[in-house]
Amino acid sequence: MRKFLMLIAVFALILAFGCLIPGPVTPVNNTPMPGSDRDAHGCIPSAGYTWCDATQKCIRPWEENCTGMLVGNDSDEHGCKGSAGYTWCHALSKCIRPWEENCTMLLVSELDNGCNTTAGYMYCDAKQKCLRLSEENCTTEIIPGGDTDEHGCIGSAGYTWCAAKSKCLRIWEETCTGAMPGSDKDIYGCIPSAGYTWCEAKLKCIRPWVESCSMSYDDAVKIAQRSACVQHGMIGNYSRYDMNQHFWWIELKNVDQPGCGAACIVYGVNRSAEINWMCTGLILPIEDKARTFCNTTNVAKVYVCGNNIRTVSSLMGGGSTFYDENGTKIVQCPLVAPDSMSSQCRLLLLGNNCVEKEIC
Repeated sequence: MRKFLMLIAVFALILAFGCLIPGPVTPVNNTPMPGSDRDAHGCIPSAGYTWCDATQKCIRPWEENCTGMLVGNDSDEHGCKGSAGYTWCHALSKCIRPWEENCTMLLVSELDNGCNTTAGYMYCDAKQKCLRLSEENCTTEIIPGGDTDEHGCIGSAGYTWCAAKSKCLRIWEETCTGAMPGSDKDIYGCIPSAGYTWCEAKLKCIRPWVESCSMSYDDAVKIAQRSACVQHGMIGNYSRYDMNQHFWWIELKNVDQPGCGAACIVYGVNRSAEINWMCTGLILPIEDKARTFCNTTNVAKVYVCGNNIRTVSSLMGGGSTFYDENGTKIVQCPLVAPDSMSSQCRLLLLGNNCVEKEIC
């Protein structure tokens, strides 16, 4: 009985102390979940973010610097913005960028309308300001349609005013003519659009660059030969044309009235001719003497020059023979070069200043 009680006591002790023996320990995970570690500013340290007071936001230091100076908000006492590269220049009394402009007092020669030429600036009239051509063009931009002229034509679109048609047109699309070619005849029937104008001298329409408006000498001679002029004399060699009155003055020789000279006047306006007498009433004795040579053998022409009579031989190389006022022979001058002439012939033929008058 005693042993039994002892066994019960031992078993009771074993049960009592067995409850105090520790068994296997299960570990507890206290690591926070990603994103659940936000700080007081809302930054997530586990993601690398920290708070930046300068920029007032969460940043990753390896991605963005935490600086508090924003470009443009660092003006100094002169208003110069250091973050933009500007510093104060006392010489020029303004903020400058040293790599763009030297801080030296400019000479007058370095200024052009107030522009700093040493810094590459020039004055642009079109824009009324200083500029650098490398940075900005000196042209005013014309907005298409914004350059309407006084007629409402848009030059930038190629339109110009046509007075003939009283409208705006593009000359490569439409010609500026008011009439169809050939429909603009004047009172004479001339067509100006084709270049024709009326010529009074020829009594017809002409193009001035093709045909002159003055009557030709040949036409005037033909008219004179059909007129009464040739009834009183022969057509001479001397003639002239009056540009203002549009007539030809043609000399008449061997006229049938002693003591008179005459010319045939041929008018271009009506293509008529009349004789113009020039009578002095004085018949010079030397002219009478000269006429005595007109019908002599081998004489082609007879002239009077001062106190000398000159006959021109009809023979080849015969030259001229000079006579005095009484008909006495002075010298015979063959037709030779001036260097081969006698001094007397050279004087009479080349050095005589009188004007010859043709007798026959």
